[in-house]
Amino acid sequence: MSGSLDNTVRVWDTANVPSPLNEYTRHVGENSVLDFPADIVSLPFKLQQGWVQTSSGESLFWLPEPLRTGFWMPHNTLIIGRSQQTKVSYKNFKHGTKWDKCYTP
Repeated sequence: MSGSLDNTVRVWDTANVPSPLNEYTRHVGENSVLDFPADIVSLPFKLQQGWVQTSSGESLFWLPEPLRTGFWMPHNTLIIGRSQQTKVSYKNFKHGTKWDKCYTP
């Protein structure tokens, strides 16, 4: 459980959150393709100036300012607060040079 500057209380799935003591060895870069949830959801995340980033600072996607308060990170199980909550489905998420593979007409 954590308190946030956006006046929310967040409950985390600590059984499945990677330990900060474990070093994540896979590089997430511009040319990589990551399939959610298996690859990315196991990473620690942070929200930095609207960018959802890996713990190493690599940007995954940008979140518009009105959606940042109450944004569910992958390991949140509950958010308590008065703000709007935003959940993202990572089911078909792609990252890197093959980001266009997330949409099939």
